Amino acid sequence: MLSLISAELLKIRKRRANWIMFGIFLLFAAFFLIAIRPIIAADDGRESIEFVRANEVMRFPKGFALLIGMVSQMGRWILIVFAALLVGSEFGWGTVRQVMARGASRNGYLFAKLVAMIITIILAMILTLVIGSGFMVTGDLLLGEWNPDLPAGFVSDLAGDTFRTFGMAALFALLAFCITLLSKSPGMGMGLGFVYLFVEAIFIGLFRFFGGFWQDISGYFLTSLSNAVMSANKIDLGRFFGGPPGAINDRDPLEAGLLLAFYVVVLLAVSFWVFNRRDIVGES
Repeated sequence: MLSLISAELLKIRKRRANWIMFGIFLLFAAFFLIAIRPIIAADDGRESIEFVRANEVMRFPKGFALLIGMVSQMGRWILIVFAALLVGSEFGWGTVRQVMARGASRNGYLFAKLVAMIITIILAMILTLVIGSGFMVTGDLLLGEWNPDLPAGFVSDLAGDTFRTFGMAALFALLAFCITLLSKSPGMGMGLGFVYLFVEAIFIGLFRFFGGFWQDISGYFLTSLSNAVMSANKIDLGRFFGGPPGAINDRDPLEAGLLLAFYVVVLLAVSFWVFNRRDIVGES
């Protein structure tokens, strides 16, 4: 099993597309946390509340709220691509048949891919926070605003928020994982994953507009439930300014987390069931 996981991690590390996507994400983070700071600071003569707040949320350590928000929103799109390539490329190259021919069990093969995916997402989260903190400090030093003091309880709050954000990001990766496994195509996994996010956003908006029963139904969508979980985050842009959390949902975060856990079990069960009944050797 360890050899299978190591092999999957090696594939992930060698896939250039993964590094390109991570690099693009970091470029966006650098833009918001470093490049745009002098532009905002140069306009401080206007002293508008918008400019003051914009500069404030990019400083250390409040910039972590911006980073976490980027992982939650932009990260889900990137992870859909990542998961689709992780699974679908094996069918396109025919390597899945080679692995099975070497005696690997189907459950072990799929489990190794899931573990490698989770490990990679965790490492990407840690790297994002470390590199992002460097961006924040760089921006603060450039503007002479560096203050290393951390609010009381900040580290524990950041750890809890990071765990919740990781879970929500991994959820959408798992969705693409399952779709790609069903379709045997990375293109279908990415395409249907993106379509789901677009269509889901439209339906959530419509159902909330209609209100009543339909609004209650909208609370069962993946994004609505993930927003409910994220509303428990302590390091949040809305909370920094005395307002409500940025991710607002009527459902209790714990209840939303339990529903999402049920969805995860269903997705995993479908993935393993389909893969164990598929004729891999006979596929062209």
